[in-house]
Amino acid sequence: GTCFPFGLSCAEVRKSMASSSEKCVVSCVCGQCQVEMDGPPTWVVHCHCSQCRRALSANYATLCGYNAGDIRVIRGEVNLQSYATGNDERIFCRMCSSKVYVKLHKINQWAVYLDNYTTPNHGPDGKVSGKFKPVMHIFYGSGVVSVKDGLPKFNILPKAFGGDDVTLPEDYHDTR
Repeated sequence: GTCFPFGLSCAEVRKSMASSSEKCVVSCVCGQCQVEMDGPPTWVVHCHCSQCRRALSANYATLCGYNAGDIRVIRGEVNLQSYATGNDERIFCRMCSSKVYVKLHKINQWAVYLDNYTTPNHGPDGKVSGKFKPVMHIFYGSGVVSVKDGLPKFNILPKAFGGDDVTLPEDYHDTR
């Protein structure tokens, strides 16, 4: 089968992940809950769906995807709670209410939020390593703001995620 992004074979993704000894850690705001992953994500996208926007009170969420089960709780499992949003299950810290990760059941992937990484620490300067840079926007059609960054804007999802591959112009929200 193929994985994301852009039709990489699952074997290629697993090989690149296995060769990385880098541990990645994501934390809630208060630090009571942490999860760990081996290596960088297999995909990074900006998601404009209404559930991500509402869950984060933001115009979109930057999601970093991993195969289901590749996210391990290393601290505060007792403080993690979840709730359903459509087909997805959002995991959050019951102490500070910040989102920690999301289970994307429809595509059998789990994702963490880019801004929650503590290792590697993307730092206050906002610089993100190339392995963590978003490659596209998804659910752009249901979003509320135009983003002019040169990345592809999928109305819903690319075919690799079970979508129809329909793209929209960057200024879509300025012109409707």
